[in-house]
Amino acid sequence: RFKYAHSVPMDPCSSIAYPLFTEVEARIQHFIAGLGYNSMGGGVEAWGPGGAFGNLSGLGEQSRVSSIIEPRYGSNTKGSLRMLTDLPLAPTKPIDAGIREFCKTCGICAEHCPTQA
Repeated sequence: RFKYAHSVPMDPCSSIAYPLFTEVEARIQHFIAGLGYNSMGGGVEAWGPGGAFGNLSGLGEQSRVSSIIEPRYGSNTKGSLRMLTDLPLAPTKPIDAGIREFCKTCGICAEHCPTQA
């Protein structure tokens, strides 16, 4: 079970983090409703691929493995909630920290991939 986790302590963290997303999403929706706006969520798998939405929202850059890499925390993100809302928000632009270009040449994840992808 621990063979494919980032580290032994990270596997239990994943088991705890994903169920908490539902609670976090509900709290965000409640907050937005309190401001007088509508919102619609759907969990970690809603509204399309998390990596693409994370990239477009400025959360991180797209990596070789379809997830995002954040400049400060690396690939250690546990998914991203995606919500639709009519709350007026200032747009954020995708970031360019050079991660995508680095991923094109690095290949370490491809070398260590259990499925040889």
